[in-house]
Amino acid sequence: MITNLSNNIQPCSTRAPFLSLPQSVRTGCVCSFAQVVSEIVSLSQCRLSTDDSEPDNLSATVDLGSIKVFATHGTAMDMHTAPRGKSCFIFPLQTMAVIHVDRDEYTLLQEQNMIYLPPIPWKITVRSSVLSALVISVDTRTIQAQMTSSFGSKPYEEAIKQELERPLLLSRQTEFGTSFIDSVQASLRFIESILMQANSAMPRLEVGELLLRQLIFLWNDQLQGKMQEGSCTLDLNQLVDWIRQHCCEPICLADLEALSGYTSRNLQRAFRKRFGCGPMQYLRRERLNIACHKLETSPPGTRIMAIADACGYKSLSAFSRDFKDAYKVTPKNKLGCLWHSVREGEGKVSGGQSS
Repeated sequence: MITNLSNNIQPCSTRAPFLSLPQSVRTGCVCSFAQVVSEIVSLSQCRLSTDDSEPDNLSATVDLGSIKVFATHGTAMDMHTAPRGKSCFIFPLQTMAVIHVDRDEYTLLQEQNMIYLPPIPWKITVRSSVLSALVISVDTRTIQAQMTSSFGSKPYEEAIKQELERPLLLSRQTEFGTSFIDSVQASLRFIESILMQANSAMPRLEVGELLLRQLIFLWNDQLQGKMQEGSCTLDLNQLVDWIRQHCCEPICLADLEALSGYTSRNLQRAFRKRFGCGPMQYLRRERLNIACHKLETSPPGTRIMAIADACGYKSLSAFSRDFKDAYKVTPKNKLGCLWHSVREGEGKVSGGQSS
């Protein structure tokens, strides 16, 4: 099942770039997710990493000429790949994943490292209920040509070729590792902003034009903030009312931006000033308030997943985690609290009358 971006899942706090693009798709089964992934890397196997019965992933593929980028966030999947002649770089976002290549094991940690994988079979297992990652796919010969050019000498060509035939974990624990990883992620987000401005059609730009666009984006963001300052209160009240009415439906940050006319930065600023949290955190708070009431008033034996689903959650593990963070008890402990109280009260009344 593949649906439109309007059915977007709730994004993670460190959202993967490109998930807001119009061509992003939501997949609701393992087969459809594997089909989307196959645009980047050929799979021989794909299965759920957890016990969730209804996978839910939002994914996007971006073609940047010699490079393709695959972004995804949602239910965790374990995958086995088949060689396709292209190398991959994988960034984990809100995920702890383990990559197995032959007998070697590599652990990927959120925003701490990334891995280079040559075009040989490998498998990924996810130690989390969420799969959130960026995969950059590029022809190995293109990488080899760039590296040879940067070394500026043909004698290094064979050594570089051998180096590209084995995996390599690239981490922040090097002299320039932190700045390089941060700059790559910043570049991906900058490219995303250009694609959004250009209606997802990637323009051919020179380096100077990219710099100019970045300066203009900065200018426009501040200009829009000044223009919206006079009308924020009324727009925010209307938006809050809309969130309360629709909080159990699939809503993403892009939906709120489109409804309000706010930029992402101004929307975050307005909510934090009013509620002390961002708009998606406020949405989660409203969902959990409704879920808490449903749990308290439901009789024992009610399926917790049914309540979670009715409140906008597609993953029981994500619902349980958020609920416990908010109320310091598990949904199971909250289930039927008021129902039990009413029963006990009725028992005392009937007992008093019989005496």
